[in-house]
Amino acid sequence: MNDLAPVLAFITLFLVVGWVIKSLSVQHTTRAALAAQTELHTKLLERFGSTQELRAYLESEAGKKMLDLRLFQRVEPYARLLSAVRTGILVIAAGIGLLTITGMVPGAARDGFDVLGTLALVLGAGFLVSAGVSYLLAKRLGLLDAAPRGEGRE
Repeated sequence: MNDLAPVLAFITLFLVVGWVIKSLSVQHTTRAALAAQTELHTKLLERFGSTQELRAYLESEAGKKMLDLRLFQRVEPYARLLSAVRTGILVIAAGIGLLTITGMVPGAARDGFDVLGTLALVLGAGFLVSAGVSYLLAKRLGLLDAAPRGEGRE
């Protein structure tokens, strides 16, 4: 079991670094989108000659859509659900792979592969159950109706 500790530490470190990189990437993208939206609002305010013109524009459908601050932050519910399903399937596949190669591993390391494989199977199943429950809750709360399929960021 002592031989397995460095492998587990390396895998954990790899996963944490990957998660941090992904989080920073999402944060950077969100910041850039909000900066672009702020610049667009500033330029728009400079173009209107009178308050009445600006007010008329803001009351129009296009004006309401453009000034919606959640526009760039909206997350497609279907994309999140599919992401959880994809993660669950990949983790289950990793668990099956670990359990499959257990017979090829000599000595005490077999127990480690059994534990890791079982843990991966359970985590993958948890992701799939979580995606299913999220889908049912989102459907019941009407969140899926609010963002029909095919509607992306505008």
